Amino acid sequence: MKRVAAIITVLLFLLSLYYDLKVGTLPLKATAQMETAEVNAANTGDIAYVEHIVSRGETVLSIVERYTGTLPVEIDTVVQDFISLNQMAPEQIQAGKIYKIPIYRD
Repeated sequence: MKRVAAIITVLLFLLSLYYDLKVGTLPLKATAQMETAEVNAANTGDIAYVEHIVSRGETVLSIVERYTGTLPVEIDTVVQDFISLNQMAPEQIQAGKIYKIPIYRD
């Protein structure tokens, strides 16, 4: 009887391990972190931007590409626009903080 209980326990453990690795049990973070407040900069000559909460692993370039698709401008332009909007270098961004990300429309 002990042997049967041990086998059932091991099988349940292996089944739960397989399920956790294959499907997972933790909910995904909602992509609602992409709260954006687009600023209208049509006639003012200012840079159009969105405010974005940075997640781990994101870079300024990956965020800009998320909003605009392929870049219609040079990377140096993106860097300079980010610096002028945030008064800091793109390499210094931190996860969990809000930054102004330049957006480019065709």
